Amino acid sequence: MWDVEIRGMASAHAIVASSIFMATVMPAVFVENFSRVFSRDGAMSVWDTSLQITTGCSVIGAWLGAFPIPLDWDRPWQVWPISCTLGATTGFLTGLLAAPVWIHWHRKQLTYKLK
Repeated sequence: MWDVEIRGMASAHAIVASSIFMATVMPAVFVENFSRVFSRDGAMSVWDTSLQITTGCSVIGAWLGAFPIPLDWDRPWQVWPISCTLGATTGFLTGLLAAPVWIHWHRKQLTYKLK
């Protein structure tokens, strides 16, 4: 009995972890030196800035997706991994839309360091 419940919880955690991993860490792997992307002033190109924005939006979306869980609405989308996964995905898509707008709006202030 406990074994089945633990396996169910582990699979739910794996779903959330993999969705956040795919939205945040996986795009950073394709950047040449991805540790600089996550530093405060480490963005060296437009792509790095876009990656920072999409990563931040994904994490904030997953965090905001956890808010409906304790509410007692008894809705099917309110179950543990669904709302966080939807929040991370929505945050990632929001970041994909917001990054070009933010870069276009701040293009005069963006000065990137050469290697």
